[in-house]
Amino acid sequence: KMAVEALNGANHELTLKSFVTLASLLAASGKFEEAEKAHQKALKRHEDALGLDHVTTMELTYSLVEYFANNGNVTEAEKLLRGSLQACENQLGANSAVTLGYVEDLAILLEKDGRVLESEMLFRRALAGRRKTLGETHEDTHRSTSNLALLLDRQGHSSEAVRLYSQAQASRMKVLGEDDPKTLESTLTLGVCLADNGRMDEAEACLAPLKDRLEKVQGPHHEWALACTEKLGDIFKNTGRIGLAEANFRQVYEVRERHCEDHSQALNLASASYNLAICLAQQGRDAAAEPFYRKAVEAYSAAGDVLDE
Repeated sequence: KMAVEALNGANHELTLKSFVTLASLLAASGKFEEAEKAHQKALKRHEDALGLDHVTTMELTYSLVEYFANNGNVTEAEKLLRGSLQACENQLGANSAVTLGYVEDLAILLEKDGRVLESEMLFRRALAGRRKTLGETHEDTHRSTSNLALLLDRQGHSSEAVRLYSQAQASRMKVLGEDDPKTLESTLTLGVCLADNGRMDEAEACLAPLKDRLEKVQGPHHEWALACTEKLGDIFKNTGRIGLAEANFRQVYEVRERHCEDHSQALNLASASYNLAICLAQQGRDAAAEPFYRKAVEAYSAAGDVLDE
């Protein structure tokens, strides 16, 4: 590293790269304390030489934040994000793309740490900033809208969550088209939120046509298609249409059973087996339900073994 710096200068691309390489080598050797210091030094060099908004500087910041968070050091992760956020605000402005990116990353970190009110304020700030600078139809605005909706949904604020999910879904439909993956995901998220909050008619109107779209665009084995089919099964079961519920749960079970190639997929198979068993039992078909109950127990056990490992 010193030789490279002496040869090329402190801010040369190879010099900067050597700091990152040193941090990676120290981490790979298990010298985590030295690796952390080297990573921080590499980040400072990149900030000084390339600027806060350079892609490599941001990648180093995110990787160091992730390192701290994954090792339970939320305080250091937060300190680093707040420092980067403040520096970007001072140099680039409160609503620059980089600043708002750090605002949202800090919101995610705080939500994971259980500080929901602070997280919500930051998500709202990011959304307001992106609406102002990018407009309602930009994909970054869609993502910020969905992030805030997800937080509100988790906190039981279903009305505003549905409104925000609907905004993101409608705008993506208009801008990207109905078959774009982001539109499909938004539609699925909206439908699930509606169903989970008891708005069954709206949920069915959203998810029934989506099921056909997902199976056509991504195939009946895709996880989104299976999630949509399973949620429709829940809706039919909860509204007394047990035959339709059985058909949907059976479809999911057959795909899961056919593609459960190892224990890592056992939990999905267990859930599908259990849903079908319950549906059959509710019809008084206990003998038909029994093997699916047994399959669920077997699959749950296999999934537990994987988690224990």
